Amino acid sequence: MSVSEGGKSYGIDQFLHSDFADSCSSEVRADYPSWSPDGHEIAFFASTASVGLGGFARLDAPWDIYVMDAETLRPERVLTGVLYAGDLQWSPDGTRLAFIGQFDDRPGMWLLDRKSKHLDLVVGGHPTGLAWSPDDRIILTAWESGPVRALKDSIVELNVESLVR
Repeated sequence: MSVSEGGKSYGIDQFLHSDFADSCSSEVRADYPSWSPDGHEIAFFASTASVGLGGFARLDAPWDIYVMDAETLRPERVLTGVLYAGDLQWSPDGTRLAFIGQFDDRPGMWLLDRKSKHLDLVVGGHPTGLAWSPDDRIILTAWESGPVRALKDSIVELNVESLVR
């Protein structure tokens, strides 16, 4: 299994065994895999831009979202240029992907429509995780708001239909 960028292909199906003294700068970063509700696809973030970078520069490299057929293991890039990628989750009906990250210089939680590829910023700022309700209508998120606050003050309920076009 591999992802491609600029005519180069990078394997992402090998587990990297390394100690902290070794550099992993020759490896693609891949993270946040998420099975589609029907089990036919897997979405994940991968960063081919991190190849060749070391230290903290690797953390600042942009990510792309890929969706891969679970049988053929062929990934398709569906979005590029996400910075500080976080949680990636399918909607329960499988029509949208929600993720946390910075896109077009705007941090927040985003919704990507799988068919149209339309992208909506659901909420700006720095949410720290997300969870869909079973009926696709609500996303819960934890909010990073500075000093540690009581849990009841940092869980936010977002009504999806009122937030997207």
